[in-house]
Amino acid sequence: MAPQVPASLRARFALWRSCVLRTVYVCRHAAGVSGREAGIPPDFFFLTASDVLSSTATLLADLLAAAWLRVLQLPDETRPAAVTAFGKKWVSGGSFALLIDNRLTFAAVSVDPASLSNP
Repeated sequence: MAPQVPASLRARFALWRSCVLRTVYVCRHAAGVSGREAGIPPDFFFLTASDVLSSTATLLADLLAAAWLRVLQLPDETRPAAVTAFGKKWVSGGSFALLIDNRLTFAAVSVDPASLSNP
């Protein structure tokens, strides 16, 4: 784990990393299959027409939504503590996932073009 990641954000970092790695795997697999079928080396041409960031964010949102549904299905006596723990681990201080009146919502993810050219 990267040492500069604050302890409170390590779970989020690990989940994002896992989603990115899955997206990379899916892209590599698709490129390999299309390359084998065409008899050429893997070609990632299809990435220019796909939104990789949105695919990764959608996967992350699906995973968090599934976890949130499990929290909501907990017995009444344990649910409040689980809601608090979920909010602290996955929502608090972030900008992607939001808890509003016990409803999990997600903000749009985008990349500012200026941030790509100014490291």
